[in-house]
Amino acid sequence: MPILPDSRRQPGHGQQYCPPPAHFFGGKHAAIGDYSPRTNSTGADSRSRAMSRPATAGALAVSHPEDLSELYALRYRIYCLERRFLCPSNYPSGLEIDIDDQRSAHFLARNSTNVTVGTARLVLGDRAEPFPVEKHCSTFPDFIPPPSNLAAEVSRLAVCKHAQSDPGEPPPWAGQIRRSQLAADQVAASRQRSRNSPTVVLRLYRQMYRYSREHGIRYWYAAMEKSLLRVMARYGVVFTQIGPLQDYYGPVSPYIIALEALDKQLEATNPALLRWFRQDA
Repeated sequence: MPILPDSRRQPGHGQQYCPPPAHFFGGKHAAIGDYSPRTNSTGADSRSRAMSRPATAGALAVSHPEDLSELYALRYRIYCLERRFLCPSNYPSGLEIDIDDQRSAHFLARNSTNVTVGTARLVLGDRAEPFPVEKHCSTFPDFIPPPSNLAAEVSRLAVCKHAQSDPGEPPPWAGQIRRSQLAADQVAASRQRSRNSPTVVLRLYRQMYRYSREHGIRYWYAAMEKSLLRVMARYGVVFTQIGPLQDYYGPVSPYIIALEALDKQLEATNPALLRWFRQDA
């Protein structure tokens, strides 16, 4: 992808940043912020929403309007207020919503006290509309994209920086990964903006995996920073780079992973994680 024009690039120190409306922004894969999330309303929820809530820390697919408002509010706080990827004045409602949300499956992660600590979406294929990563990132000349109806893009992955304060039950997906390494990743995620909690991220990935398998999605695109790429690879989720490093609201590269290849990777390196991905939530 060519370098973004100055009006669309993240500003230097001291500059006022107001990019164009959100439909120009394709959705950087992940962000982590200082946002301390609010607890959910204690009022009476609809039956469908109440049934969707996890009894313990976990993630779930959501479609209820109140759940969607929660995740849009979390994205606004992290992408607009904390990270300044997007201009707050373009979102007077305090909800970060773009045109790709209409064709996306949405996911929330909550801790054991029912506080929302992370979100992600899968942008679904549309023959009439390219994926965000295709619109904003260049690819290597020899890359052949899969059929759009078999692919989705992992996008708007946002994790609250304070997610580590209540990690919930010990993660069953650790597999052969040393517990000391997991603890180190959690500490690093809580201290550095560029790192993401492996516990929260993998809970979101679990739900995206289950959704993809149920809906015939066989490939995931993602545009991500190397720090997240390394964390995911450490647990056996290895993406393949399909384009050069480029300036897309920070240094990111486009990647793809075939879910069949992911299954083989996890079977060989972390079968416990694969079993957890496949079991009922």
